[in-house]
Amino acid sequence: MTTAPALDGTPFNQDLHKLNDGLHTLRTDVGAVAHEAGDALRSGAAQVQHAAHNAVDSAKHRIQDAEKNAEKYVSNAADSLKELVVRHPVTSVSIAAGVGLLIGSLFLRARG
Repeated sequence: MTTAPALDGTPFNQDLHKLNDGLHTLRTDVGAVAHEAGDALRSGAAQVQHAAHNAVDSAKHRIQDAEKNAEKYVSNAADSLKELVVRHPVTSVSIAAGVGLLIGSLFLRARG
């Protein structure tokens, strides 16, 4: 009976060992790259979320400012109108009556 020759020191075995070491190194490197890619994605997602949050906050503040400015404008216009009516009551009532008659006649024409 013959025994199989030992392959431990043969160039083939040495190549297999190098290949195994190379595969191990490759697995380690791919794992590290995947981990770094995951970290980069999480960081990028956090930056996008932060930017979106800042944009929403900025929009909220602009809307609140616009609302305050509109309230001031309407309040000033109402105050000016009140002052005008107090200074010229007969003219104000005459204008209001004329506008009322004009709107009434438009509605009557639309119906008829």
